[in-house]
Amino acid sequence: MYNWKKDKISINNIGKTNFWFGIIIGILTATTLSFSFNYFREFFRLFSQMNTDLLILSDKKVWFYTFFFSYLSSFLGLNMTLWIWMNTDYQKRRKHSLLKRTAKMYHLLFFWFFLFIITRFCSAISTVFFGVGGPSYFEELIDNYINFFLLIPIFLFFKSWSVIQLVFKCRLWMIYSFIICMILSIILTFISKVDQSVLNNSYHKRFEKEYQYIDDEVAKTYHNYNFKLKDETIKALKERNTDASQFQVFKVREAFNSNSKVSLDTIILQRMIIHNFKENWVYLNENDRFSFNRWMYVSPFDIKNQLMLFNEEIMKRLNYSNY
Repeated sequence: MYNWKKDKISINNIGKTNFWFGIIIGILTATTLSFSFNYFREFFRLFSQMNTDLLILSDKKVWFYTFFFSYLSSFLGLNMTLWIWMNTDYQKRRKHSLLKRTAKMYHLLFFWFFLFIITRFCSAISTVFFGVGGPSYFEELIDNYINFFLLIPIFLFFKSWSVIQLVFKCRLWMIYSFIICMILSIILTFISKVDQSVLNNSYHKRFEKEYQYIDDEVAKTYHNYNFKLKDETIKALKERNTDASQFQVFKVREAFNSNSKVSLDTIILQRMIIHNFKENWVYLNENDRFSFNRWMYVSPFDIKNQLMLFNEEIMKRLNYSNY
């Protein structure tokens, strides 16, 4: 209704000094936040392996998360630019002065609010997912909530400019700033991407013997018995504290507890599980601290009962005499 009374935003209305200073601060803010987000994300990955498996994402997902944080950082940098632009001597009337103060207050509020929400959300999600179910839950975020990631910076963008529109007409500047932010996001994605192979190789080297044993057993099984374990089964064998790994351990024990003969693949599977013993509290029954039932793996008694169900020839074929 009152849009005709507003002046178009321009360098003269903002002031040349404020205009260029705002752009410089915005770019520095976006660059600093992008590097901070991505390197702190790597720190959380390093910290996670103390309690669970290391989160190892595919290259596609690594690029997406890197782009998201660069994308978000660019719009947060734009928010700081707009805040500086509102620190101008331009004052058409007293109402404009009040609106500029309101705009400055909201831009600071938007900046710190979104920064707090993102950091708090990421830290909480990492703590809960890594502590409860392992990295598998974290991997599902990008698959199920991709729109959530893409809409956060867009919302921040429109909220930031909506406050500026109380003082100036700025439709073309909104379009230009959006294009510049997207270009800056792409640039920051490439320069702030963290090489995750360093931590991944270090983690794999830590369990190199266990992984090699599993690969050798899988190859031996295929050669001797002409069947291959599923990829999901092999993946769970190499995990130490995930839902899939726990389910595998408990299902194998459940099979050995039965009075019927277990299948050949289950026997081979349990041999690999016991060999690569996963020393973790999740594989112990905390409700029964002073009983043999606290042991959640296959017990020697269950193995003995299964041995009695098989004849001696099969046991020699499986080399269980050396087990």
